[in-house]
Amino acid sequence: MRPDAPIAIDSSIRAVKLGSSSKAVLPMALGGSWYATDAGDSSLIGAMEAAYDGGLRHFDTAASYGQGHSEELLGNFLAGKRGSVFLASKANPPELTALSILAEVDKSLKRLRTEAIDLYYIHWPRAGETCGP
Repeated sequence: MRPDAPIAIDSSIRAVKLGSSSKAVLPMALGGSWYATDAGDSSLIGAMEAAYDGGLRHFDTAASYGQGHSEELLGNFLAGKRGSVFLASKANPPELTALSILAEVDKSLKRLRTEAIDLYYIHWPRAGETCGP
């Protein structure tokens, strides 16, 4: 494939709706994990652009990836695209209380530069603990 060739999505892959969301997304996502420590921000944004141009609309990240930098990059990338993307993030607070989760959500919203996150979950659930009030 030529580097400038458009990315084609297999037409047999059908978009689906998750939960009560009105956004249809492909049943795959681009995760914002932080394993490519040698990749610069422009390369990471380029990967997001390629995924988006290829039809992916589900982006997943976490507050802990790059100590929040992954959320910041994704927030920058999503400018002008947020309405067409299913956005997921997660946190791993030291305490699983409603207040600690809400505090994590607020920090993620700021880093992601958005007013809403479609799916927010606990990165590493702990057996026997609840985050209820």
